[in-house]
Amino acid sequence: MEIPEKLRDKVYITYPFRMPEDEKVYEGYGDVLLLGKLKHKDEKRIASRTFSMIHIFLQGLKELKLDYYRDTLLDVISMMPDQYLPDFERYSFGPGQRYASKGCYIVQLGKGPNANLIKKSDWVIF
Repeated sequence: MEIPEKLRDKVYITYPFRMPEDEKVYEGYGDVLLLGKLKHKDEKRIASRTFSMIHIFLQGLKELKLDYYRDTLLDVISMMPDQYLPDFERYSFGPGQRYASKGCYIVQLGKGPNANLIKKSDWVIF
């Protein structure tokens, strides 16, 4: 989808991921999964999201003790403090929630054909 140049200063977009300029700090986290053999940006996104999921899952498994049931795992994960992982600014999960990432940035597109995202707000929790 492309937003025409003349509308870009009027259109605001919700962006539920970490801002591209902030991703450099977390850049290598997902590379561990594929031993650095990533060739495309999409593969990096998949690897970093997989890293986040595995991290949350392993943290939950550590707390299970000997009670290996799905519901117990979900309860343990829901009681964990917020996680700060590669793709998402704030990552947590709780009862009755559909999404693990809470909130977003409000952004606009910059000028030109390869427009950058311009952050218009801090992390907004909805």
